[in-house]
Amino acid sequence: MSFQDWEITFEERTEELVEDYGDSWRLKFDDNIEPDNPAQDWFQYIRGAFARFKCSACNRTWGSGRVLVVFEFHYQRGAKRGTVKARHFRQECKTCEETEMEEPQFDSENIGVMLEKLVEKIRIRCTRKKQATANGFDLSTGLRGRTSLLTVRPVRKVSAERRIKTVMLSEPSRVTSRVDIHKYYTLL
Repeated sequence: MSFQDWEITFEERTEELVEDYGDSWRLKFDDNIEPDNPAQDWFQYIRGAFARFKCSACNRTWGSGRVLVVFEFHYQRGAKRGTVKARHFRQECKTCEETEMEEPQFDSENIGVMLEKLVEKIRIRCTRKKQATANGFDLSTGLRGRTSLLTVRPVRKVSAERRIKTVMLSEPSRVTSRVDIHKYYTLL
C-alpha cells in the first residue's frame, strides 16, 4: 500500500479523536526513527506485523510475520495537535548475494489493525483516558503488566535491516562486510 493509503486509514482511525477531543493528528514516515530510542517528549509504540516482499534482483517473493514497525507520537496539548512518525523495516532476499533492502508491502487489513492499536495508545497517553485494569491485568489487551510495547526480534537467517544496524553499532570491529554479518548470525 502507498503512503496515501496509510494516510487515509490513519484519518479514518483518528476521526474519534477529532470528534471527541477536537484534536488534529497527522502521519508521516521517517527512516531515522530507531527502536527503543524515542525522541525527547515522544512516546514510542513498536509492533510486529505480516508483510510481503519482492526481490528487485531475482523477483523472488516471500512473506514475513516479523516485520518491525515503529511509531513515535507527540501531542502538543495547547495546540490540540499531534504528530505520528512511522517507520517500517525492510528485509533483503536470502538467496541473492548483493541485493538491496526491499520495502514491505502490507495489506490494508494489517495496516488497519496496526493503526487501530496505535490510536488506542495515543488515547491512553495523550488524552488521559485511563486503561481499564483489574489487579494489574489490562482488560483492553488481556495482558498483565506493561502493555505499551510489543517487541519482535527476527530469528530467521533472513537478514533484517535492524539486525544489520545493531551488529554494526554494537560490534563494529567484527563486521567488515555483509558476508561477515551473515557469518556472525550463524554463530549465534
